[in-house]
Amino acid sequence: MKDKLRIGLCVPNYNDDCKFMFAFSLWKTKFPDGAAVRLVASRAQWACNALTMMVTEYIAWGADFFVILSNDIAWNPNDITLLIGHNLPIVGGWASGRCHPFLCHVCDYYDSEKNAFRPVKNEDAAKRMGVEKIYAHGGEMMVIRRDVFDKIPYPWFFGPEMIGKDRLVTEDYFFAKQAMKYGVDIYVDWDVPIKHAVNGMTTHKGVLIA
Repeated sequence: MKDKLRIGLCVPNYNDDCKFMFAFSLWKTKFPDGAAVRLVASRAQWACNALTMMVTEYIAWGADFFVILSNDIAWNPNDITLLIGHNLPIVGGWASGRCHPFLCHVCDYYDSEKNAFRPVKNEDAAKRMGVEKIYAHGGEMMVIRRDVFDKIPYPWFFGPEMIGKDRLVTEDYFFAKQAMKYGVDIYVDWDVPIKHAVNGMTTHKGVLIA
């Protein structure tokens, strides 16, 4: 007999690093009542390969929702349940990048001529509220409904279109372009801000300089 709700957690780790705030957030998470939850993590794989493997495994298990999590973030106990409750095809919280100038990882515009997404400005992101339809999501925390993987063809997170004119597109923005191509809407909940560990900063005499 199938459980009331099945949730597959996807954590595509490239290495063994795990932030304490991530582990604490996962431990404190309150999932929907009666839900069955599984966690699959990976090591030493590119995220596109790891996610494809995880989604395949969870589809066989009968998952209703897939939650993609970066292992260097932190969230509130009810955030994942809130996002699942929206019952949207793809929806996530929002975070800023790891490195200066810490760009918001939510894009509200796509320039078809330049083949580029436009990130929301940090100062604007901090003021927005509620659920909004967007063009791309950076992937720190995304909740994906099961039917999305029927509309977007396998292998979902990689393909020939990843190779651009002068750069390689990452799996999160490739997935966003696939969603656009196959008519799948993407949303952000601005009321779910995600903490993101920062790397690559430089200090001099006690002052952040880069």
